Amino acid sequence: GPLNANLPQIERWQFLTGEPSGWGIKKLYSFFNQYIDNKLLILTDKPLGILPDGIAIRYFVKPTVKVIGLDQINNEQIVRYQKEFQPDKTFIVLSWQESLPDIQGQKVLEIERPGAINNRWRIYRVPDNI
Repeated sequence: GPLNANLPQIERWQFLTGEPSGWGIKKLYSFFNQYIDNKLLILTDKPLGILPDGIAIRYFVKPTVKVIGLDQINNEQIVRYQKEFQPDKTFIVLSWQESLPDIQGQKVLEIERPGAINNRWRIYRVPDNI
């Protein structure tokens, strides 16, 4: 498979093992597609890159899906965006941030990615009105 391909180190990082890699994005899409008839708020722990841009591009034509990339996710941001958007369901995607802020959230999916760092995406469902 692709992980065994003989690629220069920079290309291996870009396409397979690094932060820009889209490895796992189809699993994210499959997960969110289950909820596509709901008004979704999706917060990611990075402001640019495959998260959140890969998700935002996929659901660009769905005005009921709001994707916001943040540097670090905290409770105040969650409350603010929930009040602003009034979602049916709120999800947080963590790639770098080790844990949720001090709220009750349930991990609903973990996607393993190749590489030494940024090697798992975790999706949490958080209460809709904190």
